[in-house]
Amino acid sequence: MRPAVFRLYSFVRVVDDYVDQVPPDEAAFELIENAWHQDLDLPTESVSGRVLNNMRAVSQHHGVQRAWVDDFLQSMRWDVEGRHYELLEDSLEYVYGSAEVIGLSMAAILELPPAATAAAKLQGRAMQWINFCRDIQEDLDLGRCYFPTADLRRHELVDLHESTTRKQPAHFRAFMTEQLDRYDSWQQAANKGYQYIPRRFRIPVQTARDMYNWTADQIRQDPFVVYERKVKPTKSQVVGAIVKASLHG
Repeated sequence: MRPAVFRLYSFVRVVDDYVDQVPPDEAAFELIENAWHQDLDLPTESVSGRVLNNMRAVSQHHGVQRAWVDDFLQSMRWDVEGRHYELLEDSLEYVYGSAEVIGLSMAAILELPPAATAAAKLQGRAMQWINFCRDIQEDLDLGRCYFPTADLRRHELVDLHESTTRKQPAHFRAFMTEQLDRYDSWQQAANKGYQYIPRRFRIPVQTARDMYNWTADQIRQDPFVVYERKVKPTKSQVVGAIVKASLHG
């Protein structure tokens, strides 16, 4: 199963890197996008060719549905196009393709029962939402904001640039609290699916979840930290979380 996870990650990581370059490498993205949709081969000596073959292997042998890959590529297409998200359901449409389908793919690779499907989707959603909170400045530098514009208006914020939020600290804190509360609710629902994950597989998944919870706690304590540094656990924290999950998971 580990090689299958590596193959899945190689594809989504490379495609994500293409669209996150400044400016986006639209040509490289479209090459792999078209090759996937049209079942074309790319040179195997190229990175795009290798990861495309990896994704096809995972789809053919591990139950990862082609529609999930289609939806992932659609969300990446929206990144290239600079799409804006007015309502929560608009943001969640992006999250489905960029993260929930990864949860579904992982559940397929780990051969989890159908009862785990809803939780797998929510785990992807929850983690992606924390990425949005943590990476506000990074996304702004790319000209992106994944949060609903309606949320900003409700909290009387014209945008999330630091020059704006520093002038309205109470509004920004309330905005971030709302986002973190959403994360908490989705993560709590996702936790219900851990009972379906065999213990050995559960340890790394649980470790990742615990580190995302830690990140959420850091941001909740001081939302402005997202402008000051990348909120990321140290290697020693990750190791400690692995040990804890191994002993008590």
